[in-house]
Amino acid sequence: DTANAVQLQQVQGRVTFQNVAFKYSENTDHVLSNINLEIRAGEFVALVGASGVGKTTLCSLIPRFYDVTDGQVLLDGQNIKDVTLHSLRKNIGIVQQDVYLFSGTIADNIRYGKLDASFEEIMAAAKKAGKVFQVGSQRVSSIGYAKAKELLAAGEIGKLNMVNAVYDRQ
Repeated sequence: DTANAVQLQQVQGRVTFQNVAFKYSENTDHVLSNINLEIRAGEFVALVGASGVGKTTLCSLIPRFYDVTDGQVLLDGQNIKDVTLHSLRKNIGIVQQDVYLFSGTIADNIRYGKLDASFEEIMAAAKKAGKVFQVGSQRVSSIGYAKAKELLAAGEIGKLNMVNAVYDRQ
């Protein structure tokens, strides 16, 4: 964190890339150049392209897994370099490309970041993500990892990952 870094307060979720460029090291070419993009709060955006063109790298700039080489990334109009990493990452949900299910129930998989979460909190997270499956149903509430893989389609497993991304672990 910089000496003047501030805590994020009341995040809405508008992400703006302004003239963003990025390269992994001084001795390499830019992976991203002159990227300008605004994503409004609550908007869903798909990044589509061939392998290796920078889709994951672009997403990795938002939680500052990497810092931009040029330009800036703004969250609700505030440069993310000017906020603490802790408060930035606490306010970002990440949906991974590869989803891993832990052994246990679907509820356990949602609960992993907050082990004392109540069933009501888990259901609220599922509803916030669009209630993509019935967390409380007989079908998914008591099955372990092997059965989850058999009973949940790949899309449902991905949606479980989205529930984790929106789940409030504060």
